[in-house]
Amino acid sequence: MVQFTNLKQDIEEIRQQLVKKQANFDKILSDSNTIIRHSGGLITMLHNADANPEKEIRASLKSLKKQVRDLQKIDKGMEYHTLQAYQEYAEARLLFEIKMNNKFLSNSSFGIKSEAYLLGLLDLVGELNREFIDSLRKNKIPEAEGYLDMMTQICDLARPLRFSPALMPDLRKKQDVSRILVEHASSEFLLFTSKR
Repeated sequence: MVQFTNLKQDIEEIRQQLVKKQANFDKILSDSNTIIRHSGGLITMLHNADANPEKEIRASLKSLKKQVRDLQKIDKGMEYHTLQAYQEYAEARLLFEIKMNNKFLSNSSFGIKSEAYLLGLLDLVGELNREFIDSLRKNKIPEAEGYLDMMTQICDLARPLRFSPALMPDLRKKQDVSRILVEHASSEFLLFTSKR
């Protein structure tokens, strides 16, 4: 008869490993959700920059960067579950740099996975569209045109990318949404400037 000499000990060791892994996974999900919420809050502050002190906006970004660094220390092997957090961070940070520092950050400036940067970049088109509309509303034509140009460049450069949804979830959808936003904004701009 087969002897199960160490089976009980083996199963207990596996259980202990899984308990640690589950605790880490729970923390990763919690931290990811915090980053997603914080990124959304920062984007809102940036859109309402006139109502929020610059010091407060910069402090929010500093805190967000720390949260991202902390998550990167523990997410090894579970990057799929942190992709959305990093893409939301990329979107918020890109908008921050455009609005607060008048510059555009490349992928290498972030220290996050390229996939998250690309998805965040495509989401940025929606935020730029909001700034575009606000600029038109305030009759700031050159500023609106600048936002439209950024939107168009992002959309045009990302359009040829075609990858499996398993590799790049939501890429096709984000490409389509950004294209629609650019087409609509272009029409709005022509309509607005033709009435002047």
